[in-house]
Amino acid sequence: MRVLVVWEAADDYGLASITAELRLVARPAAPPAVVTLPAPRGRTAHGTTITDLTAHPWAGLPVMVQVVARDALDQAGRSAAAPVTLPERMFRNALARSIVAIRRDLSLLDPADADARHPALSALDAVADDPAWATLPPALAMNLRAAAAQLEHGHEPNTVEEAQARLWALALTLEEDALDRTGRAVAEAEQAVQEAMSPDASPEVKAELEARIEALRDAINHELQALAELPREQ
Repeated sequence: MRVLVVWEAADDYGLASITAELRLVARPAAPPAVVTLPAPRGRTAHGTTITDLTAHPWAGLPVMVQVVARDALDQAGRSAAAPVTLPERMFRNALARSIVAIRRDLSLLDPADADARHPALSALDAVADDPAWATLPPALAMNLRAAAAQLEHGHEPNTVEEAQARLWALALTLEEDALDRTGRAVAEAEQAVQEAMSPDASPEVKAELEARIEALRDAINHELQALAELPREQ
């Protein structure tokens, strides 16, 4: 889930810097995302750079990538622009997937247009009404509401960017919590099996064993279902 940039540059005055500029296809006038490539030495340089951009708000969206070389006189040379869809992290948790999708869609909007945020606000309200929040710490749902309030009432230039950062952190927390709960269920069931293997185990313990084995089956089935729901990477 990383972006591979293969580059080569040359300049008579000596190379000073190499960067890769990513421009969002849907908003070409938006400031580019800039990835700094290894600092060149001398008049010619080439290399291969692998960059993880899965946390970037544009992950999952088409961009145009252009390598820019600057010399000691700050003169710039540009490569031809190449289209690419930025790879994105695949989330197993359903709430996290919904939140990340909203975060990604916010990147398509003009951040200065507060009215354009209404679809995202409606989508966040729908996520907030999901019954799954009832089993999670209340602070997580409050964080979602805070991001929605920020989008609804914020008018600063970085309002959307800050809300996207909040949504990303929330999605990561939800994903890690889901994985932790699945792991704990499996570990607890395995521990019960070990305890019940004693020849002195009482009928109550054996009954508990059956319940834990069933919990183990449920945890494994949950994990398999989550894996099945993941989009397959190309």
